[in-house]
Amino acid sequence: MKILVIHVSSRIGDSLLVTPLIETIKHKFKNCKLSLFAHKRMHVLFQNNSDIDDIDVISVKRSKYKGWSFIKKFDLAFVVIGPEETDTSLIKYALRVSKKVVSYDSNSQKINKRLYKIATKDFSKNTHIIDYYHSLTGALKINPSGKRVRFNSSTSELFSMQKVIASSAIKDCKVVLGLKITSLSSKSYRDWPFNNFIELSYLIGKEYSDIGFVMLGGLDEFDKLEKLSNKLDFPVLNLSGASLREIGSAINFLDLYIGVDTGFTHLVSSSDVPMVVLYHPLNPKEKYGPINHPDFHPIDCLEELIINTDKENMMATIGPEQVFEKISLALTGVIK
Repeated sequence: MKILVIHVSSRIGDSLLVTPLIETIKHKFKNCKLSLFAHKRMHVLFQNNSDIDDIDVISVKRSKYKGWSFIKKFDLAFVVIGPEETDTSLIKYALRVSKKVVSYDSNSQKINKRLYKIATKDFSKNTHIIDYYHSLTGALKINPSGKRVRFNSSTSELFSMQKVIASSAIKDCKVVLGLKITSLSSKSYRDWPFNNFIELSYLIGKEYSDIGFVMLGGLDEFDKLEKLSNKLDFPVLNLSGASLREIGSAINFLDLYIGVDTGFTHLVSSSDVPMVVLYHPLNPKEKYGPINHPDFHPIDCLEELIINTDKENMMATIGPEQVFEKISLALTGVIK
């Protein structure tokens, strides 16, 4: 049996959050050959995933011009459409290349009549995004086999990152903390104030020694992370600009992750590394946080403090002492 999963997102988190759905499909159809069509920048996130047999790239634009040979290459296709997406190009493509297609209500009777099953497009207040994706398999009466995000590093990738760390300033540190201080530029309201991270570092320095920091981020964050690094009285390894595969490998060498809600946070959630994560009310942990993570320490903005606060300033209501308290709790099992 040949199964196709189509999920085209240019965002790290959105891409990783579909991996539990893929696991469920593979668990149900154990002997199938599962192909994934993903975004050209995000397909690397799915490498070394044992649930996926083949990875290809596709875009909404390209899908309009592909699959016109009328050869049905797949027996079953799942088209993952985000809660806010309305474009039907990917569904139409799947209908051209697969005998049966499962997707969400397309708002087109003509298209819906051709779908094998239609999933409920419900992303209400109490629905987690992973459960929203699982409504596709739910349409086939298939229960989720797991809800943990998956990312797998190869042995060579881990060895390469180990060499990077061994030659860096943090090589002799007993405890290594990963730090992600910004979210997407388009969602900067989810960022915690820069000076709060500096104050947090002072609190950590008063209590702990032999600690090193790994700065995580994109190349566009390099200068900001260098500025923070220069203010820290700790050894630092700045990995801003490293590839997604390299960041994913570096996570395995962390003792604790501290960050805002962003794609790298979802990447860390694929591991068992303790996590301290700060959440904005517009992107609550109940909808986007890790599910079944063994050591997850979320921090929410207090409702009584944000009643008369605009969204850009809500994260400032979380104080450094509040975050430090969570860090101390998370490090209890790390520092003996």
